[in-house]
Amino acid sequence: MGFRPDLEQRRRDIIECVLREFKDVKRTGGVSWSQTFVMDDYGSEEEMSRAANKDTDTNWIDLARGDNWFLGIPGTPWSFLDAIGTRYYIAAALLLDMERGMSTGHEDLLTVGPWDDRLDLLTHDQLCVVAMYIRWKRECAAASEDVLLEMTLTDALAAGWDAYPPLEGPA
Repeated sequence: MGFRPDLEQRRRDIIECVLREFKDVKRTGGVSWSQTFVMDDYGSEEEMSRAANKDTDTNWIDLARGDNWFLGIPGTPWSFLDAIGTRYYIAAALLLDMERGMSTGHEDLLTVGPWDDRLDLLTHDQLCVVAMYIRWKRECAAASEDVLLEMTLTDALAAGWDAYPPLEGPA
């Protein structure tokens, strides 16, 4: 990943903000990533339980930086996560994208705006970090001439993310 110097500095700053603002986020009691695929297939309670047992991760940072996150069909998991799961996985998705350039399809979730029920548990500062990421990602898309992604992220900002100001730099 080669970014312009200004985008690279912002990337590093946003990573530090993600790590700081989401540091204590857990998935306990929430829908797991594997469970979303079972939900999409109208699976049974037994299948849901087995799927939950597949997701043994307990730290979103380790999930984002490891090699065991089955991403599946982009967009699908995000439709079925609850607020607990969304907060956990959005932190991992942002980190995964900014550090490794891999998308989980989370961009589509962001186009619904920050008032979506799945984002209810995000704090104001966490919402600000997500908005910072969207602005950064949109500039990266513009720089690489990815018009579709740039339009998607412009739509996300217009859906309400533009109301969240950037946080101060890394602590």
